[in-house]
Amino acid sequence: MNTETAATATAERLYKRGEAAEYCRVSTRTITRWADEGKLPHVRNPGGHRRYRESDLKAVMAVKTGGS
Repeated sequence: MNTETAATATAERLYKRGEAAEYCRVSTRTITRWADEGKLPHVRNPGGHRRYRESDLKAVMAVKTGGS
């Protein structure tokens, strides 16, 4: 499990689960599954909720679509 918190993450934009799902055009359950399987890295905010970096979303989409 990723122990980095949102407070220590870079200044990069962090997406909530629903926002990440929209960005990747998948369901929120898929985002959660990818995170649980280690396919999509995440950070936790002070409340313990997962947040997803834009660069990680772009990377997982590149793999999903077969792009570079």
